[in-house]
Amino acid sequence: MPTLGPDAALARAFEEGELPEGGTLLAAVSGGPDSMALLGAMMEVAPQHSARFVVGHVDHGWRERSAADTRFVETFCRKRGIEFLSARAGPAPRGRSREDAARELRYRALEEMRAATGSCAVVTAHTRDDAAETLLLAVLRGRPLSGVAGIRRRREDGVLRPLLDVSRAAILAYLRRRGIRHRRDETNDDVAFERNWLRRRLVPILLRRYGDAALANLAASAEALSRDREWIDAVFAREVLPRIADGPGEASADAAALSVLPPAALRRALVVMAERAGRGGLTRPELFALEALVRGGAPFRFQAGRRVDFRCRRGLISARPCSGKSL
Repeated sequence: MPTLGPDAALARAFEEGELPEGGTLLAAVSGGPDSMALLGAMMEVAPQHSARFVVGHVDHGWRERSAADTRFVETFCRKRGIEFLSARAGPAPRGRSREDAARELRYRALEEMRAATGSCAVVTAHTRDDAAETLLLAVLRGRPLSGVAGIRRRREDGVLRPLLDVSRAAILAYLRRRGIRHRRDETNDDVAFERNWLRRRLVPILLRRYGDAALANLAASAEALSRDREWIDAVFAREVLPRIADGPGEASADAAALSVLPPAALRRALVVMAERAGRGGLTRPELFALEALVRGGAPFRFQAGRRVDFRCRRGLISARPCSGKSL
């Protein structure tokens, strides 16, 4: 099943208003094939839409060859007169997976570069295959809709992903046609990382059984779920969020109003209350146990992992950080 090339996808993004014409964009370029295809397409397409772009590169410093990746991208840009910025990401926070920490640090560094250059958005090179893999990982991990909906074309912080209809095969074909070199990240072969295992072991099985349609259909499902999530988010913000009151380090809501909500709305409301209490979200067992208590209608106290203290008294449900004392 043929897909768009990165140049055609980028042109469509400009024509449909996904990418702003006449502004400055920060292209996130690691030196890998996807980001180098994005860079090549930006060189071709951006001038046709009076758009300027600069390149932002983040070095995590975890690989021996990462410094060489930085020099590769910098040299490519310098030879073509493209403004180049780079940043060194800090160490991963304790208790976080390296992949999750890297993602958070990378976007933080890119946002700082975007602000420094006056760019109106950060553009990344996520592809159709990335979207399909993200959906598979989210389902296998038992993530809620927010996770299963996967990669959005536009993040809430304004990050744009115009290549989500481009397959990895189309990326490589484009690089060959244009004679654009790219760097190879050897850690992508390490199946100790979940995404690498899925890409190296599971995806080939799906492709042998279902052909290229497997990834295309998964990516299409992720796109549909993302649209559903946008609509659900809007309805939740309008119908449910106003019922949740904030206080200093706490959140509260009328117990009767919460108890009659549909399951999806009630669970989301409880997660929001936990987050507003400042101690993160709820595990699936905690969420189901708490939902049952709310539906029961009786006064209760429930400590979620000694992080969030939920109480129901006098018809009011409140969520506060735990004091450290057990029940």
